Amino acid sequence: MDGETTVQKLEGSVTSSNENIVFFVETTTGFNYLVKLEGNFEKDSPATSHNIKGTVSKISFMSGVSPNPTMLEYEGMVDVQDVLNN
Repeated sequence: MDGETTVQKLEGSVTSSNENIVFFVETTTGFNYLVKLEGNFEKDSPATSHNIKGTVSKISFMSGVSPNPTMLEYEGMVDVQDVLNN
């Protein structure tokens, strides 16, 4: 990161969710990545990334162009909104 780097909040529509995994298609970057969150989530059928509640242990970004996801694994559990807002 440098002085020109800006942080964008990840936003998008949830495609599927359960207590351990949430998938959503992000609409922030313009690339429409499929985002996979792994962790512990409330089972409340979130419609958007803003509605997801819980903690994250890993986040992965997948696209149809690359068969290998880009992922970040956290040392501990992190609040999902902290992950999506940074």
